[in-house]
Amino acid sequence: MRIHAIQALSGWKRQVIALFSGAVTASALPPVNFFPVCFLTFPILAWLLDGIYAQRTTKRCQNCKAATLTGWSFGFGYFLAGLWWLGSAMLIDISAYGWAIPFAVLGLPAYLAFFYAFATFMAFLLWQLGYGRIITLSVAFGLAEWLRSWMFTGFPWNAIGYTAMPFLLLIQPAAIIGVSGMNMVAVLLYTTPALFSERKDRKAGFAIAGILIAADVGFGLYRLGTQAPADISVSSTTRVRIIQPSIPQSEKTDNATRLENFERHLQLTAAAPVKGTPLPHLIIWPETSVPYMLNYTPTALARIGSTLKDGQLALVGAVRIEETDNTATTFQYLNSLQVINAKGKIIASADKVHLVPFGEYLPLDSWFRKLGLQAIASVAGGYSAAEKRTVIALENGPVILPLICYEAIFPVEFKHEDPEPDTLVNITNDAWFGNTPGPWQHFAQARIRAVEQGIPLIRAANNGISAVIDPYGRIIAMLKHNETGFIDIDLPVKAVSVWTRSFSDIHVFYIFLLLLFIMSTRIFRRCKRIDNF
Repeated sequence: MRIHAIQALSGWKRQVIALFSGAVTASALPPVNFFPVCFLTFPILAWLLDGIYAQRTTKRCQNCKAATLTGWSFGFGYFLAGLWWLGSAMLIDISAYGWAIPFAVLGLPAYLAFFYAFATFMAFLLWQLGYGRIITLSVAFGLAEWLRSWMFTGFPWNAIGYTAMPFLLLIQPAAIIGVSGMNMVAVLLYTTPALFSERKDRKAGFAIAGILIAADVGFGLYRLGTQAPADISVSSTTRVRIIQPSIPQSEKTDNATRLENFERHLQLTAAAPVKGTPLPHLIIWPETSVPYMLNYTPTALARIGSTLKDGQLALVGAVRIEETDNTATTFQYLNSLQVINAKGKIIASADKVHLVPFGEYLPLDSWFRKLGLQAIASVAGGYSAAEKRTVIALENGPVILPLICYEAIFPVEFKHEDPEPDTLVNITNDAWFGNTPGPWQHFAQARIRAVEQGIPLIRAANNGISAVIDPYGRIIAMLKHNETGFIDIDLPVKAVSVWTRSFSDIHVFYIFLLLLFIMSTRIFRRCKRIDNF
């Protein structure tokens, strides 16, 4: 289809092309990672908006509506193709959770698409032919993705910036601008080929894109080239073991296999290290790996302690019960990481702060429960969120910042009390999603947190992908999806952070980049006077 034919589309044909383009864009996400397709789909989106802009005979408000709908269709296609696998979680017990399949497969993408509709609406308000529209669209998408990361508790899964970081070299700019900055840069570069539709601004636009690509690659080469290789950039004081039991979700929820699953974790914990290597100091289990409430099941707690050697600690994912009043009649359930010593005592706990809507709690709980519905992964009464994020400072060991399950997809989840962490520990149970793109997408996003923070990441997943990642995003060791086993490895050391403050203040850098792009438009206008583009 020729460019002018795309621009001439209207009505349902325009929306079908927008939806199809968005869906194809999702092939740039893990595990496919075919990011070159974005250099086609985003120009198509720009050309569709060009066609609406050219219809100056209609009222401007009608054009804005058409542009907004086009952005929504593009977003719906993108999120539908990128998140369809969420429906697989309900298949674990379709009789109980079948009602949620339409909400997960269609409802969530339809909701998230409104953020992209907002992006095209904002961009269209300032739309003009030439390179200016490329900048406008990139800034608008960056703003939309930033809003998506925190509005209504946030759901920044598959932010468009992740598509521009398919391999190690291109991940490094996240240390400076984070995913929020990469969202804008990605859309700016992806949309630049839209300049093929006109001569105006073409040379300058491609020159700016070339400079950005060179800067991206150059910084990656510099950062990786000046750091020690991953196999020697480690601490000699702390050795960790990550266990991956690979228990199917249907078995995790089956009371008949509860003891067998528990024993599988204990066997991997007690397994002898590879010949000639020392015992691990820390042994990390995945999220909700303990099928008992440890503070109410002393025998299970003692069993874990007896499996450990002197000086070893087990960091286990478990559901914790806490009394909410002094009468011991009201309780709350917390999704926790608990630290257990060889004496079978819980010496520290960190609770999940950011719960999954409809997964761990129902936003309109009382209304849904009247209909006999409950959150998919919740216990009786649903989970409660911790009031604040806490670090765990281990005696004679590292300071750990726990990130439970999908907390690792949030660039802004790092506000915590002192001291500063030495490592991130992400425990998760991706068995809910089976053999779908979900586990790979989750892993790729968690990996970026290590680069943003300049802190190594230890990731323990029930059925994959478990890994140790250094502060530069290098995968030092990994257990593949559905692989059973363990990793014994020395903990990587922290990097020298590019910024002194946490990326919880990412909006500061977002404003900086916004001003930078505004300045680039002035530079471009000056270039036009020098050469007739």
